[in-house]
Amino acid sequence: DLRRMAIIGRATGQRREDLITMRACDLKPDGMNVIIQKLRNKPHFVPLLKRELVEIRSWGVKDLDLFLKSPTGNPYTPDGLHARWKRWRDSPAAAPIRDLKMTIHGLRATAIFDRRERGVSDGQISDEICISEAMVRRYLRFSDKTRSARASRDMRESRG
Repeated sequence: DLRRMAIIGRATGQRREDLITMRACDLKPDGMNVIIQKLRNKPHFVPLLKRELVEIRSWGVKDLDLFLKSPTGNPYTPDGLHARWKRWRDSPAAAPIRDLKMTIHGLRATAIFDRRERGVSDGQISDEICISEAMVRRYLRFSDKTRSARASRDMRESRG
């Protein structure tokens, strides 16, 4: 369930309350229809990469069934998914990464960063994930500063 959460969260860039409602019937040949609860249940289409679609389809989830269910087979609530994540983070299995600041919402930031790294414009990221361009820039502010600082250093190095 957490592996699926990580894959869908990074692929779609959606919040946990939207991740838990995604079903196999929401898949389309080139992406997924999602409902964005924060925007009053606004329907939105998120295009996905072929490899993401292949992975998600390989799970064998039936059309009306949810992609994310608890280990007992029950649907998640947003708080239930968070609690499951926290329990795993506190488990011995998570020991190697426990010191890293990782959250479910961080998958959204990672999705935005992934797209930027592949040359997608802020406007296109906004359209894909259904987020304002201002929020795209906010999510990327730290990586943009780091990139700019490194570019400055590299320019100074090249000029002697």
